[in-house]
Amino acid sequence: MGKIKKDQVLGIIILIVAAFFGYHTLKLAPTNLVGDPGPRMFPLAGCILMAVFAVVVIVHPEKNNGKVYLTKKQWMHAISLFGVYVLYLLLLWLLGFTIANYIALAVFSFMFSYVTNPDSTLAKRILKSVIYAAIVGTALYLLYVIALDAQLPRAMLWD
Repeated sequence: MGKIKKDQVLGIIILIVAAFFGYHTLKLAPTNLVGDPGPRMFPLAGCILMAVFAVVVIVHPEKNNGKVYLTKKQWMHAISLFGVYVLYLLLLWLLGFTIANYIALAVFSFMFSYVTNPDSTLAKRILKSVIYAAIVGTALYLLYVIALDAQLPRAMLWD
């Protein structure tokens, strides 16, 4: 059978996390409103997707051929991503969903554009990130506010 790979360990951990949250999601009380999916739907769908992808990663791990993982550069990328998530939470509180979402999407897109296309110029990467943020941010706004009629975080600065 051979040695267990890093991806398989990650898949097992994600499967355990999905099972834990799935179990606790099933404990949520159902809604009394007719046609309302209730508070279980989205978390349970997320847990099911996590479990499916975890099984895929366990069954078909990446073939890494001696590739080094978790280098200093990779740690710095992970820390910067975590910092953007913290900034996003702060912006959600201060500016509300609409503005914070556009900013976070633009920053994430810009960060990932360097990894996917490092030869592109800075101006082109910024332009693509802003366009991506505008399209996806508008789609998310329309989905949550118009289609689902959801209450999203409002700005603390000008409520």
